[in-house]
Amino acid sequence: MKLKTVKNFQFDTRICYNNKGTENIQKKRGKNMLKHYFKTLILMSAFTLFLCCSIDQKSACAAKTVFSFGSGSYTIINGKEVQYEGLSEKAYTVADIPDTVELKGKSYHVTQIKDSALANSSKIKRVSIGENVKKIGKKVFYNCKNLKSITIKSELLKKNSIGANAFKGLPSDAVLTVPKEKLSTYKSILKSKGLKNQKVKAAAQSSTANSDSAGSNLSENASFDLSKSMFDSDNCFSRINSEDGIYTSEISAGDSISIKTKFYFKPGIYGHWEEDSRKLVKGYVQCARCGRCFSDFMLAVHNGMELEEGGCYSNYYIAESFKTPPTTWAFVPDETPCQAVVKYTLPDGVSYKEGSMKIVGASTKNDFSDACKVDVSDNFITITIDDVKKSPIFIPLDYEAYKKDLYYSPDIYFSAEKGVKNACDESIFIKFDVKTDSQLASESVISTDISYSYKGTSNTESYEAVIRTASMQVLNEDAEGNIISGAEFDLYQKRVNTQDTVGNLRSVDWKLFKSGIHAGDTITGLGAGDGFENEYKIVQTKTPAGYEETELDTEFALTIERDGTVSAEDENGNALKVENGVVKVTVVNAGSSSK
Repeated sequence: MKLKTVKNFQFDTRICYNNKGTENIQKKRGKNMLKHYFKTLILMSAFTLFLCCSIDQKSACAAKTVFSFGSGSYTIINGKEVQYEGLSEKAYTVADIPDTVELKGKSYHVTQIKDSALANSSKIKRVSIGENVKKIGKKVFYNCKNLKSITIKSELLKKNSIGANAFKGLPSDAVLTVPKEKLSTYKSILKSKGLKNQKVKAAAQSSTANSDSAGSNLSENASFDLSKSMFDSDNCFSRINSEDGIYTSEISAGDSISIKTKFYFKPGIYGHWEEDSRKLVKGYVQCARCGRCFSDFMLAVHNGMELEEGGCYSNYYIAESFKTPPTTWAFVPDETPCQAVVKYTLPDGVSYKEGSMKIVGASTKNDFSDACKVDVSDNFITITIDDVKKSPIFIPLDYEAYKKDLYYSPDIYFSAEKGVKNACDESIFIKFDVKTDSQLASESVISTDISYSYKGTSNTESYEAVIRTASMQVLNEDAEGNIISGAEFDLYQKRVNTQDTVGNLRSVDWKLFKSGIHAGDTITGLGAGDGFENEYKIVQTKTPAGYEETELDTEFALTIERDGTVSAEDENGNALKVENGVVKVTVVNAGSSSK
């Protein structure tokens, strides 16, 4: 019999064209249809459920809460955590990713940073990552060519919680600051995430105005250096700065040196910032770095009294995008006294020049001498400031007046002659001169200790400068190499003549370094100088009896390495003998004079 195939639903059934066959097949077909009906119903129900779930998920994604806080944008992950999405405005140059953020009075921990959140940003210069961040996405800081400072406060990061190439493409001089306890671990992790030769350093232990723990409240910009007083410029004195101090080989015995120290305290010493419940309705400005809003006066204070280390100096614009007046931020002063003591220790061969002490504001040049006590005793110079938070070093903020008037703006902070005068961001600049003499050793250390006492705690930070010099011994021989005596010599050093300086042109003269030298004498305090000043000349002023005068003066150039290694060569490029840092210079007199 011929069979015909008929499709019913999703299965095939075969029908026979005789009565018996047809009846049997139809019975089977009815049972199969019933089974298929329930099977199809189950499949359709499952598909409907899947579709509903997909729609719900898409709806949930579409309804994800995105909000701004400070300079950043965030999305809520759950009831306690948020993810940092990136900058809320492209104009910002600083990304402050805080420990927590607030939305409608509720606090959330910032625990994640989105993939490529700041990638390829050419404006971002500084980033701070809060202590609750435990995940950093892929390429977060990728190719940020101007990002030179990243501070990581979190100790929760692991290798598998940081995405690939998160730190790739940073500038070579970028510096990453990490928790001290995590320095070794984070160095390894960060290199595996794209970091190359950029510096990774441990964060300094610090205390703030709201903490009683001991630590460093000095700015990281504190400095201690030397320069030759003849130029009175920070840049004319070539030196090597390193973590263990300042090294120079330019100083020679007889030089005058300016010793300069500049320091100021972190804002936490002077007070703290907090939100003011009052609204700015007459006008306001928003900081382009931290994203917070201020009155005109408080913004001027904020430029120096930054909300965090690094500052927001003069990076602000008028905020016109707010539909309702924003909340302002205000600086609340801390009147607790802070005493500072600066102590210098001078080595033998270095002495203080009486009357050369100057203590001024680094930018305003205001005289701070009346606020300081100076004591000079032997090789020690001590400067005491009873309270760095008193005028003229610090101009106190009248917070009570500000509380009465949101737009308080005292004239003392605004001067046509000096421009905006911030509350207290003025650095303390100390400068005095010292004179070196023949007792200058091959290694002389000038040190300074900056100590301060605040809220029952104290701390001392030390800096030092190492002056390295060489020594020279004059030997006198005849043509056969025999030692002869009776000669005298003068030693000259090639020096820049500042008296003849015109613009960038400087004349160079031979200047007497030491006279009346006898054969065998050792002269100390020879510096390697700057440029021409590493060149010396020995002139024989008295010829040994029975010998001819030398036809030419003996010249040599001196080199002193950082580790104190001394080398020298004559005018023909021949190396001279050096023993224990003493250059041996031989002057030869020909045989007996026929005169």
